[in-house]
Amino acid sequence: MNILGIDWGEHDSAASLLQDGRLIAAVEEERLSRIKHAPFAFPSRAARYCLQAGGITPDDVDIVAYSFSPWVGLGRGFWHAIRHFPRANFIALAELARRVWYLAPPAYARYELKLPARTRTIFVPHHLAHAASAFYPSPFDEAAVLVVDAMGEWPVTSLYRGVGNRLEPLGAVSFPHSLGFYYSAFTEYLGFDPFDGEYKVMGLAAYGEPSYYERLCEILRLPDGAQHRLDLRYFNFHHDYGRTTWYSPYMEQVFGPASTSPEMPAQSYVDLAASVQLRLEDALFHLVGHLKQRTQLRNLCMAGGVALNSVANGKIVQQGAFDQVFFQPAASDSGSAVGAALYAHHAVLGEKGREPLQHVYLGPEYHSQEIEAQLRHSRIEYQVLADPAATAADLLAQGQIVGWFQGRLEFGPRALGNRSILADPRRADMKERINAAVKFREPFRPFAPSVPAERSDAYFQPVGGSPYMLRVTPVQPGVADILPAVTHINGTARLHTVTRESNPLYYDLLVRFDERTGVPVVLNTSFNVRGEPIVCSPKDALGCFYNSGLDALVLDRFLVRKSGTSPGNQPPVAAVPHR
Repeated sequence: MNILGIDWGEHDSAASLLQDGRLIAAVEEERLSRIKHAPFAFPSRAARYCLQAGGITPDDVDIVAYSFSPWVGLGRGFWHAIRHFPRANFIALAELARRVWYLAPPAYARYELKLPARTRTIFVPHHLAHAASAFYPSPFDEAAVLVVDAMGEWPVTSLYRGVGNRLEPLGAVSFPHSLGFYYSAFTEYLGFDPFDGEYKVMGLAAYGEPSYYERLCEILRLPDGAQHRLDLRYFNFHHDYGRTTWYSPYMEQVFGPASTSPEMPAQSYVDLAASVQLRLEDALFHLVGHLKQRTQLRNLCMAGGVALNSVANGKIVQQGAFDQVFFQPAASDSGSAVGAALYAHHAVLGEKGREPLQHVYLGPEYHSQEIEAQLRHSRIEYQVLADPAATAADLLAQGQIVGWFQGRLEFGPRALGNRSILADPRRADMKERINAAVKFREPFRPFAPSVPAERSDAYFQPVGGSPYMLRVTPVQPGVADILPAVTHINGTARLHTVTRESNPLYYDLLVRFDERTGVPVVLNTSFNVRGEPIVCSPKDALGCFYNSGLDALVLDRFLVRKSGTSPGNQPPVAAVPHR
């Protein structure tokens, strides 16, 4: 049974392939189109890759599962327009257009992908797809499930109990009282792009004091039960879907003009960011606590765009309401492509035998012959490496910034050692160097540490493992002085734990770096520059390398360096330079 999962939405379009219940491939359309977030794009490139990875043709596809149901909540949009007449009339038109838009994929997919007429179409409600993406790949037989995002068809927060292959709804909060839109509106007010800059607000918050917290408690209220309510005077998204701004003029009356200096906003904006983040954490604790009380289960699964807030995630784990927590690695809309396929397999077809997620290396892979052909075609000088991990460790120990390109592309927003930029975390100037000369991004943005899982507790406070870089945790006492480039200003780090089983080559690099420096930790950030998706192909990697301040590039078993780069101690190679 071949099930193709599709998310075709306003952003983060993606495709996945499930074969007899096993996740074979998943990739975001942006990685292949090179257009960040691939807004409104049907994931045709992603779907074709998934078919190729599964060794099948369109004729072999049995089901296409979509992560949106055009009929769910349709009447709610019109009722909302009536309640907020006349300002929300656009919402009714937009909702109608959105439903027509989501009715188009089956016909378009048959045309674009040349699917046979017998291929079955299944529409999975958006939050149900998110819930499935978190529960079915989790290691839990039973779990509470929390979905929090900007908006599905109409729900903005949903709660479920997962048992076996069933997902039982426990409650929901509906638009417009959205935690996702709450955070996005303040993201825009603080000078960043909504639906893109939320992680910047999260990083900026650590530099401030939550001096606006009491006001935020009035804006985001938490009544009893699994509920949250917004004071809608501060927002505009529920009137025009962001045609003007997500926040309202009233917000500027209360807090002053919106920030126009996103590179490093004034302290008042920084303090507001801290307050916004803290109140979001309150809301998530509130929901998690209700789920625990309602279900009395030991395990929690989370998905939806808000589940990418790694600061809140780390605190949920440390709070200990649940013994174990599984965060879907691709928690935003791209992950719902996986969830739709899994829901079709387990809930619609009734198939059992769930397979826990082992890794997210599910995207395209390029073999040595292809990479060398690209290097020769581009007339780029390179060296063939006897031991790529050892060479990279040598370069990092010398203080060089290295692009690292290996194996299959990661699915989700985090680079996990296959499409990464790496550096020495012991160097205090490294964060500034990478932000300024490589990533071209705001100076307050932190970087993550990668560490062997069994060595993690010596440097970072335990969070039960963090293989997908979705948990922030305090560093251990004294570690900030050892690892200044990956310790955020508040003494925390967004942890990435690595096992030999999940990524042998990257694990070896960490071991080799430890042998050279006595520290088994490297700075790891995504292989891209500001405004671009993470690189996918060798061509993408070379373009990023030559258009940034990277010192060296390890492409599979090949080393590329820029002319004029100081070689330091020549790394071991197996052959002389080629052209």
